[in-house]
Amino acid sequence: IECIKAGAVNIAHNGTTKLATTSTGAELDHTLTIGGAAGSPGRINFKEGGAVSEIRVTRNSDANSDLQFKTERGDGTVTRAKINYSGDFVVPGNKVGIGTDNPNNPLTVHGSGNHIYLKDTATNNILQIRHASGVAEFNTFGTGGARRDYVFNQYTTEVLRIKSDGKVGISEDDPQAQLHINSGANSAILLGNTTHG
Repeated sequence: IECIKAGAVNIAHNGTTKLATTSTGAELDHTLTIGGAAGSPGRINFKEGGAVSEIRVTRNSDANSDLQFKTERGDGTVTRAKINYSGDFVVPGNKVGIGTDNPNNPLTVHGSGNHIYLKDTATNNILQIRHASGVAEFNTFGTGGARRDYVFNQYTTEVLRIKSDGKVGISEDDPQAQLHINSGANSAILLGNTTHG
């Protein structure tokens, strides 16, 4: 590493410039490649004492690669999260915390207001899930606050619907009363105790 041309910086290896600026205060305008051929992934290590964290690029094929984030916990450096070649953010076998640094479930969300906000960009329908004032709330609506139905499916079969006007349908997707049960050939309501027959 040497200073040249009135404050410019030149980084060279065996006499060949690898990284340089053209003048004092100039910004670097250069692509820095870390890594090499197949089997030699590019990596950046962050170390304090004997603990190591690492950002690494791994090769899946000539055209595909993953960006991995690794940390060490006394059992070697392990992948904690990665962005794969499809653009998916993956947390393999770990937990994600939003609003907390100590998640106790696969997804832990701490905060106030609307905790989880899901939006279908094709229809602009929204689902909000939150816990406020001691009450668990599920809110669904469309553009301009238009109310939407809740539908509960067993795989691809609808089993229960709560209409936007509050009517409930069991095996009925268009309930005509506050509770509408479409029982087919089965008994609509069965009342009994814990002993049957």
